Amino acid sequence: MPKTGLKMPRYSFLMAVVASSAIAGSVSAQTAPSSEVWDQLIRCRSVQDVTARLSCYDDATAAFETATRSGSVVVLDRAEVEASQRQAFGFDINVLNPFAREGRPEEISSITSALRSARQVGAGQKWLVTLEDGSTWLQIDSSSPYVRRQAGQEVQVRRASLGSFMMTVGSSSAFRVRRQTTD
Repeated sequence: MPKTGLKMPRYSFLMAVVASSAIAGSVSAQTAPSSEVWDQLIRCRSVQDVTARLSCYDDATAAFETATRSGSVVVLDRAEVEASQRQAFGFDINVLNPFAREGRPEEISSITSALRSARQVGAGQKWLVTLEDGSTWLQIDSSSPYVRRQAGQEVQVRRASLGSFMMTVGSSSAFRVRRQTTD
């Protein structure tokens, strides 16, 4: 096969996580992300004729560009995937997890952030903790940790058994928490 000057390094040509609008919007759990546009691009590698292959790539990349501009396909690089995973840490998103593929980044087991605010709420005086990244966590166990409310303290949230999470604020003892949605 003759060389054409067309360089297509493996995994570099738009290689990222390609998912449908399930990432950005709400889609029913039964709907699988469409990869037709991506498959069309990959099929071009098997075209033997150099001119036909170039034409195939031109058509496929034009379709890919149209799909990304319309939002029907979203392309994320590994750093964006990791940032999304960090932002979603504590929520159960396995139903529509667009990152559940081979080659995905390792699952995050803990996060470290700084304390924005902490206050006790409800009759049980449970801790409601807001981190600098904006995430809010509510204490769900019956322990009575001593939490200094000083903003800027280091806060660590780690995965625990049975899908739960444990938090430490500064030098406090660990207590069980659940991520809260911000409505």
